[in-house]
Amino acid sequence: MIQSRPATDAVMSQSALTSSLAEEFLSSQWRISERIFEFYPSLRRAREFVEKRYADDLSLADVARVAGLEKKYFSVYFRAKSGVPFRHWLGSIRVREAIRMMSEQDHGLTYIACEVGFQDMRTFERTFKRLTGCTPREIRRELMPAPPIPSSRHAERGGTDAPARRVASS
Repeated sequence: MIQSRPATDAVMSQSALTSSLAEEFLSSQWRISERIFEFYPSLRRAREFVEKRYADDLSLADVARVAGLEKKYFSVYFRAKSGVPFRHWLGSIRVREAIRMMSEQDHGLTYIACEVGFQDMRTFERTFKRLTGCTPREIRRELMPAPPIPSSRHAERGGTDAPARRVASS
């Protein structure tokens, strides 16, 4: 699933690399152009609020209030300007952060789901699959480092940890 990256990625910061991984997994249909947040101050305020508080139990009304708009109007306005429903955008932020946590930490998926704002595993897994096309476990397997390659000396002994036997000469 993950394509090999050019050597220039080796100099990328860990957070930039993780963001790149998250964007690679997220389906393009759920990505929003950052330009809408530059042009619309109410959406910029909403984004800043959500980026800081995505792990909280955010409601559409909370975010609409920060944006300075009525709840119903904010929902219609957000979808018209971004092309995606607010809930899907919020889910994509949470999934992106879950992918970041999976790549940087060795916590269980239930812990990660709660830390990024999902109330239960079922919602986390459904949202994750809808946005990435994979389950959280599949992504975690992709992100896990490969097992170490045995040294040549280890391989010469047949790959076991037992000491080499000496053959008695007669």
